[in-house]
Amino acid sequence: MTWQTAIAECGSYGDPPSFTRFYIQLAEFSIAVIVGRVICGSLVILTRSILIHVAAVLDHVFRGHPTALLYFVMVMCPLCMNLVQALVQDAVLKFRKDGKSSPKIQQSLESDTQHLLSPRNASAGGTSQQTRSSPVTDARNIQQV
Repeated sequence: MTWQTAIAECGSYGDPPSFTRFYIQLAEFSIAVIVGRVICGSLVILTRSILIHVAAVLDHVFRGHPTALLYFVMVMCPLCMNLVQALVQDAVLKFRKDGKSSPKIQQSLESDTQHLLSPRNASAGGTSQQTRSSPVTDARNIQQV
C-alpha cells in the first residue's frame, strides 16, 4: 500500500482497519485544514480595507442592538465561514486529476442524493428499499410500533 492509494480511498481503512491508512488520511486532512486556515487568514489580511467598510455597515445596521450585533459577529459569521471552509476542504479532499470522483465516492453521493430527494412517507411501515435507514426514520418506526 502506498500513501497515494490511502489518500485516493479516503474514508476506507481496509479490513481489518489499518492504522497506517488512518494516519495518512489524518495527515492529509490536517494539512488541508492548516492550508485552509492560512488561505482564510491571508484573505482577511489582503481584504482588510474592504472588511473595514463591511464592519462599519454592520455596526450601522445593528446600532442600538448590541446583543444582536454580538450574536451575529460571534455566532453567525464564524458559522458561515466554517461552513464555506468545510465545503472547500471537502471538494479538495474528493478531487481527482481527471475531474471525476472515485466509484466509492460517486456511489455514496448518489445514495445520499437519492435518500435526500426521496419522499419522507414513501411507505407507511418504514423506509423504502431504495433508501437507507437513518436515525430519524428509525425513531419514527419505533414510535409507530
